Amino acid sequence: MITLEGVVDPVPMAEIRIEPRKTKLGTIQMNIEKRVSLNVTNTGTAPLTITNIFSKKSKTLYYDAAEKGEIKIAAGKSRKIEIAIEPQEKGRFIEVIQVRCNARNAGIEGIYQILATATVE
Repeated sequence: MITLEGVVDPVPMAEIRIEPRKTKLGTIQMNIEKRVSLNVTNTGTAPLTITNIFSKKSKTLYYDAAEKGEIKIAAGKSRKIEIAIEPQEKGRFIEVIQVRCNARNAGIEGIYQILATATVE
């Protein structure tokens, strides 16, 4: 039998927080871009790297690191990221926006989700 004693420091990891988690856009126009600012904070202890921002439903790619480079946010820091939503249908708009990143709270596939809602005219 082997007995170990001591203290193990946790592995440094990024942790993402986006506020607001649910964005109410109010009434917006069909086929016209609505700029949305996301306040992204890395509450973790290691750098946060964002590679893609995309919609779950419409598959719209809002940000692609392959074209624009990775978004990096240092531990304890925040950054505003602007995306443009352009609804294609009138009526109730509900969009799950997915952020692919290296945060420990981003789920198994590395995806952190937020919600945008609106009424489209």
